[in-house]
Amino acid sequence: MAGELGIGGSDEIQRILAQMENGSGMSRFYSRRRPEKKLIVFRRDTLEIVWYAGARRGAVGMAPEGTIDMREIREVRKGKNSRDFERHPVEAERCDPDSSLVILYGNEFRLKTLSLVALGRADRDVWYRGIMHIIINQRIFTYPLMMNRWLLKEFRLLDRHGANTLGLTEVKKYLQRAQCKCGTNRARTVFNEVDRARAGYINFDGFQELYRTFLNARGITEGRFDLYLKDGQNMTVQGFQSFLQNEQADVRAHDIGFCEDLMVSFFGGRPAGELFFTLEWFVDFLFSKHNSLFNPDHGRIFQDMTRPMSQYWIASSHNTYLTGDQFQSESSCEAYARCLRSGCRCIELDTWDGPEGNPIIFHGRTLTTKIKFREVLKTIKEHAFISSVYPVILSIEDHCSLPQQKVMAREFKEIFGDTLLTQPIDVNAQMLPSPTELK
Repeated sequence: MAGELGIGGSDEIQRILAQMENGSGMSRFYSRRRPEKKLIVFRRDTLEIVWYAGARRGAVGMAPEGTIDMREIREVRKGKNSRDFERHPVEAERCDPDSSLVILYGNEFRLKTLSLVALGRADRDVWYRGIMHIIINQRIFTYPLMMNRWLLKEFRLLDRHGANTLGLTEVKKYLQRAQCKCGTNRARTVFNEVDRARAGYINFDGFQELYRTFLNARGITEGRFDLYLKDGQNMTVQGFQSFLQNEQADVRAHDIGFCEDLMVSFFGGRPAGELFFTLEWFVDFLFSKHNSLFNPDHGRIFQDMTRPMSQYWIASSHNTYLTGDQFQSESSCEAYARCLRSGCRCIELDTWDGPEGNPIIFHGRTLTTKIKFREVLKTIKEHAFISSVYPVILSIEDHCSLPQQKVMAREFKEIFGDTLLTQPIDVNAQMLPSPTELK
């Protein structure tokens, strides 16, 4: 299975993944209810983390309480570094930070958290190393592998009884959810064609075949690419080269080696025998990242970064601390982490006088919650240069009194240290310094 999903690694990594598959009993901390025991399990075939009620292996036979698609994991932290732990100080105090782990995930700006405490540091480190390995490696997963994984995930969602089979009723529900317009008679006909044993159900292989029959309908492509197909069936490297030149106007396609490399990259390796696309594989290619309009050369810094700062568009954030509306939403340090990790280079701090002489940040004269200025600075320092080596600009809307402004100045220097620019780089300069000079 490891080879099928492209999860490589050393023997040690494979042992770690196997241990994660067996599951670990952990305590999960919540923001709105008390901590509970859970069994945390890694599903290698679908690349998911799931959890079950209780901490015993027998819980796996039940439906999981929750699931995380590992493509949605944005950050993994060691220690008790989440609001879930802060909401339960008594229970959190009893937990060893070296046994704690926080997973931040989701597709929205405000990420969800899975805050866990393992039985010991060794168990925590197993999960940390395993998750980080998968996050790094899934960037190179091929499109066919990702499609297989996604279909298996869909299959399991439909297979509510865990029988590894689907009947016509489940298939019709899937087609409706996939917005595939199909009458009952047509659905039954295709289902019976796939169900060659006439068992009244299909397994995962049958589901894959059914998916391609309905959603990769030949009518979409028929007649459109015949010019590039050999014997009307397969697309050779030469046919693929002609397609790239004539239809895509890709100047790189004059080199047959480029075309071969693109096909090999799609497959994740050179297949045995002749290199070719079936029509289904070709359609998959068209929808894959290998056919992206985005110029891959622009996936890295390619601009001249030696010009004055005033000559650049700078990714900026307004009211960075807010996780929702400007009147009654929650202010959070996590919002700063999220912005910085998303590539933002200019963030805003609205500072106000806080209790006990310590400044706070919130949207003044509203019902938004308040966060400590010092904690925000610590978050900025931790996340400032993860996504970019170029400078971060702090836009400060200051409402503090003079005494608390002095506290701010002291904490800027104390927390940022020598990363804080406090003097001109060149006192005789007539223009602002460049991003390169400020790295």
